[in-house]
Amino acid sequence: MAEMYHYTEEPPAKSGASIIIGSFADMAHSSLTAFALALIVNAAFLLDIHPAAAALYSVFFTLLAFVFFGRALKYRIYMAVAAFILYPLFILSYSGGSFAEAWAKTAVFFRWARDYISGYENYHLLFVPVLSIILTAFLSFFVYFTVVRLRSFTAVLVLSCFVIGIQYIFELPEEYAGFLILLALLLIQYMRSAGGRIRDERPGKYEPAGHYALWIIPLCLLAVFAAVRLPESSRPVQWPWLDSKLNRLMGMQGATYMSEFDIAELTAGSNDEVSLGGDLELNDNVVLIVNSPRFMYLKAASRDHYTGHSWLMTDKSVLAADDPENSVLKDTLVMLEGLRESGDGLGSVSGFFFTDKITIRFANIQTKSIFAPAKINNMNFSAASEKSIFVNTNGILVSKKLNKKPFTYTLSVFTPKYSNPEFRDFLRKSGTSAYDGFESRYIADDYLSKYLQLPQTLPVRVKEMAARLTEAAENDYDKAKAIESFLSSNYAYTLKPGSVPPDKDFVDHFLFGERKGYCTYFASAMTILARCSGLPARYVEGYMLPPVSDTDKNYVVTNKLAHAWAEIYLEGYGWLPFEPTAAYNSLFYSSPAASEKDGSGYSPSTPYDEFWEELLEEDGDFEVPLPDRSRILIYILIPAGAILLLALAAMLFNNRKDSFRKWSFSRMSPGAGIAGMYSHMVKRLGFIGHPMLGHETPGEYLARIRENKLNTAASRPKPGLFITWLNSGFGRDKDEGSDDNVGEYARFISGFARTTELFEKARYGNTDIVSEHDKYEVFRIYNNMSYFESYYLGRLRYFLLHYLAGAI
Repeated sequence: MAEMYHYTEEPPAKSGASIIIGSFADMAHSSLTAFALALIVNAAFLLDIHPAAAALYSVFFTLLAFVFFGRALKYRIYMAVAAFILYPLFILSYSGGSFAEAWAKTAVFFRWARDYISGYENYHLLFVPVLSIILTAFLSFFVYFTVVRLRSFTAVLVLSCFVIGIQYIFELPEEYAGFLILLALLLIQYMRSAGGRIRDERPGKYEPAGHYALWIIPLCLLAVFAAVRLPESSRPVQWPWLDSKLNRLMGMQGATYMSEFDIAELTAGSNDEVSLGGDLELNDNVVLIVNSPRFMYLKAASRDHYTGHSWLMTDKSVLAADDPENSVLKDTLVMLEGLRESGDGLGSVSGFFFTDKITIRFANIQTKSIFAPAKINNMNFSAASEKSIFVNTNGILVSKKLNKKPFTYTLSVFTPKYSNPEFRDFLRKSGTSAYDGFESRYIADDYLSKYLQLPQTLPVRVKEMAARLTEAAENDYDKAKAIESFLSSNYAYTLKPGSVPPDKDFVDHFLFGERKGYCTYFASAMTILARCSGLPARYVEGYMLPPVSDTDKNYVVTNKLAHAWAEIYLEGYGWLPFEPTAAYNSLFYSSPAASEKDGSGYSPSTPYDEFWEELLEEDGDFEVPLPDRSRILIYILIPAGAILLLALAAMLFNNRKDSFRKWSFSRMSPGAGIAGMYSHMVKRLGFIGHPMLGHETPGEYLARIRENKLNTAASRPKPGLFITWLNSGFGRDKDEGSDDNVGEYARFISGFARTTELFEKARYGNTDIVSEHDKYEVFRIYNNMSYFESYYLGRLRYFLLHYLAGAI
């Protein structure tokens, strides 16, 4: 056994061909890994780099890293001097010859890059490619240094998990091709790293392939079984119990992040292409503080194209908020001119509307969406934000940058008095030829056509239902009210309707199959039934205010108040919201007398508790307070999770520290490397209870260790019964007197004796008589010491001392 550590020959020299092939493999692996990471990072930061350009940059910078780090020191110095000469020439040519201007432009670029990555700056035609090149260069050099120089699997894994984790947490755009390439390369890197470690630490000690198969085959079968048994669905896999706890925890601790508002993103991390439907779980995160004289709805998203399974927005073009041609101002103009056209005169504004001033302040939310009611008369944003506010074609205010607390703005709005009989009579003029030619004077001829779109696959029975519901109505407003009343009276409200079959139309399944759902179901059904009746309609999402405010008219809006409804276009009025969702309908149409009396817009005849009971219905989904046991569970999980994260961080740090120490020894001269490894071996022996005494020479210390026989029952630490059981389960050594234990001890003593001999030569010899081969031999012995420590301490104690404490 002892001969295992003694090499009479130098390690076999590599041929020129093998060196070339190995370097080419390293180059390919490093550049491919950098390419995959570059694709992922560029997609996450919305840097629209072409994959071919990303590949070219990755190969170029990886080749540069090979040349820079792979040459002798003097060549690196030459390259650094050349870079210092070329860079000033570049910035001088870029800035017209002025260093001051070059520095100023460079500072502007870095400020822009910081804000763009954070979501506060817009796309820049020149800066985006430069930022993409810089990120790709950084990734290429990092991957080369870790993959090729350090042969490290962990570093690339940690970086990859960090990047992908950031994408998942903040719901950034994903690059699936880069992700799949990265997975394959990480697997290759792991096999290279593990194989190299086995060759270095346990030469000749390879497990038979059958042993691995016994472990791998069941895992493969389990993966195949799970893939076959999991139901096919376009929605993410959901675990209701876990989702509930996580959503509650996120609602208590964190902020809501959405690039653009989407109800599905509040619960499932959805996007426009994910099918509608499925169970919904909203959290209590406070997102807005609204100062308003009354209850109202705030819209933040509107979509016009229905696919049968989802809602999409077909035109994402925008106009400035102060542009008189934008759809928000035009919609208010249509209403004012419609009042004039109808013969009622502008004096009806005060009779039909409240003229309200509302202030909206962001709390725990970050988004580009701007929340606002319909019929805006005036908008007031801060000077810093004003130029970044735009209006899309669907009448939604949007920002070019992410806004967060304490972003605040003020709006003047016309709030309809829905219960006013004269106002309803005014709306009933729509569709009765009272406004012939009215729209052509204010909006484009094809403006309303997209709001009549229906998928070709829409079942005929949906159109037949719309015809039955509206056949008695004599105007557009009564048609819309007939659809709204039918839905709110005949369908049940629930947050747990289950999934929609992938082969079913979403609206058809709700109307004729499930017959229950939440706001998304009701709003989608009303929009489609209205379109079937010839009424331009669109699907809208946002927040509703809570039924009551505090004494200062401040409404606290949480994610549980996220809502969806329908807007229908009426000639002479423009877009009017409708509320088809059961349990919300009565609140939305509160009496004008109550609104004028207390300013809340909430009828006193419907107590606050009754409102929440309507939302709860059979499911109890809107229970705000957490049960005591749930709170206790969260209070336990948070510290436990923190401890686990700290333990994982300590393990990663100690593992990297150990790898860096070995790498440092390999870079030292033979004498220094052997001395460093010997000193650390003595230090590790001290940690397990056998330190070197101050008066001892290396030879005396070796003799004492041999005499003490560290593997005997008398000297070995006595673990408790539980630790003994753990060691017997995890360890390979159950019998101290077994041949394996004796052999492990013999191997260690032999290796340590050889290390002591070479150390004394290196330390006390008159000349440097140790060679690279000697250092390589000690390096193998040093690597193998962990097996003796694991045997001597037991697997559990070794794990705690090595990985968590970093002592050995």
